Amino acid sequence: MNFLKIHFNKPNFLWIFLILLSLTSCRKDYDKSSENTQFPGNQPYAVTVNGSVMGMVLNQNSVPMSGAVVKAGNHQTTTNTDGIYVFHNIPLNQKGMNIRASINGFWSSSRVVYPRHNHMHHVTHTMLQRFQTGQFSAADGGEVDLSDGTSLVFGPNSIAQSTGELYSGTVSVDKRRLNPDNPLTVRYVPGMRGINQDQQEVALQSYGILAVALQTPSGQPLNLAENQTATITFPVPQSMAGSAPATLGLYRLDEVNGQWLHEGEAQLQGSSYVGEVSHFSYWGIFDDFDGVMLEGTLVNQAGAPVPNTTVTILDADGPGWETTQTDADGNFNVLVPENLNLNLMVSNLCNVTIYAQALGSISSDTDLGNITVNESEAGFSQISGNLVNCDGNPVSLASVQICWQQGCQSLMVMNGSFDVAFSWCDATAFTVSVFDFGSGETAQLTVNADNTINLGTVQLCDNPADEFINFTIDGVNVALPNPYQSIVDNQSRVNAQNSSYSFEMRWPVEGVTNSVFSNSEVQWQYSYYTTPDTSLQFQYASCGLGECENLTFTLTQVEAVGGYIEGTFEGTLDFSNGFQGVTPNAPLSGSFRVLRSQ
Repeated sequence: MNFLKIHFNKPNFLWIFLILLSLTSCRKDYDKSSENTQFPGNQPYAVTVNGSVMGMVLNQNSVPMSGAVVKAGNHQTTTNTDGIYVFHNIPLNQKGMNIRASINGFWSSSRVVYPRHNHMHHVTHTMLQRFQTGQFSAADGGEVDLSDGTSLVFGPNSIAQSTGELYSGTVSVDKRRLNPDNPLTVRYVPGMRGINQDQQEVALQSYGILAVALQTPSGQPLNLAENQTATITFPVPQSMAGSAPATLGLYRLDEVNGQWLHEGEAQLQGSSYVGEVSHFSYWGIFDDFDGVMLEGTLVNQAGAPVPNTTVTILDADGPGWETTQTDADGNFNVLVPENLNLNLMVSNLCNVTIYAQALGSISSDTDLGNITVNESEAGFSQISGNLVNCDGNPVSLASVQICWQQGCQSLMVMNGSFDVAFSWCDATAFTVSVFDFGSGETAQLTVNADNTINLGTVQLCDNPADEFINFTIDGVNVALPNPYQSIVDNQSRVNAQNSSYSFEMRWPVEGVTNSVFSNSEVQWQYSYYTTPDTSLQFQYASCGLGECENLTFTLTQVEAVGGYIEGTFEGTLDFSNGFQGVTPNAPLSGSFRVLRSQ
């Protein structure tokens, strides 16, 4: 039995604590027990609070996307069949926590939340599909243009493979412009906070953003070679044609922290800005301003909180600035530019404006207090209910997704009970899907669209999710929804994880049929971690190829690609319980069901 300490496809969870500072904060619910700690990336320090994040990952048609990988700091999970993910009670950076979603074939999506201690926060990622927009010869160099005026110019022999070796073949270019004049762009922009050339955090005004990826025709990643640059050109937005400054900052996106980092200047040449870049991801040209925090609370006319609702801050004299979503209690907070003429707009999933307010210029951190949305502008409902498990006890953590023809609204429920408001449009009935993140149990109801909806008591029992890994190890029961199947090193691999648990198994891929595999052919890996406040605990068990002597693994169903693989497992593993030593031969048993992707 080989124990791998903490090397189990998870980042190192040991937080590096820095100097304790005395901070003054104008933010509500600041927790004085918070620590200044180092988060990954470029931030010099972070104010850590415990909180939770629930999010949805959607495509451009607002259809939920399952199987998306979502990261928050050192934590990672995947979306379920409803496109929902949750991070429950994890360390979050109060100075701005980036939540990043990615899925094959789409540009990654970064959304920043400013968390409050012990609050549940909501995030929506709208994913943009990637398309090839041009090609050129790496040996000869070339230019790639889009009809919207953006262009890239590459010199000869300037492209390298991921190994660093020069590449001389055909380069495929995926490129997507985010035009600040388009009102829908704000749905895709990965935040508008940056670090300027003086290493100060600033609020940004976009003059254009370009997402770029280089790859071989077969899909292998490429980038600019060391000491090579490419010329990037952005057209001046039409709304700013008369006021465009001669020079703007050229920023690239740090996708770990969701911050734009200043890496040069772009010069105005005619009706375009032109700059030089040394690598590719998201690039933008921005004007920067000192930032202040703006916060408020959305409620309906009955005073109930309006969670998971989009709040957009607009430059009254130019394009959109920033967007955020209300948390489970209807609160929002967002970094906005100081001393500019701003407007606030609240909209629902159907892009119907349900509140608007002229803010004017803001010179300091500001709390707008309660904001009562206009229910007459769209359908509005207050929904309540109680969620219980098979024993009749409240479900500790669940999602409630309410769908109609034009979209879905998702709510997070902790401790079983909920009573909140949401906005909708053009619906006569709702489909309500409930998911228990602890057990994987589901329930689905159909209710009439009405001003008041009471679901009563909903029991989540004997209706597990379609895909799952359920297991018991050393007496602890764990349910992991949304496992994923793939082929790795000529083995069929099934794994699942959430913000606390990870579980993986592998078996030979050749001639996969319903069968019992010998212990020497199967690999296992289990891990559990938790970081409440600043403490750290680990549980870990694994066995490599030829080492799983005390386990039996049985495939009970294997369908073709697109169908299901099902199986069971039973036996023992040596079990490391944190820093308390190893428990030999800890009992392990469980079952799984997963869609076969390969």
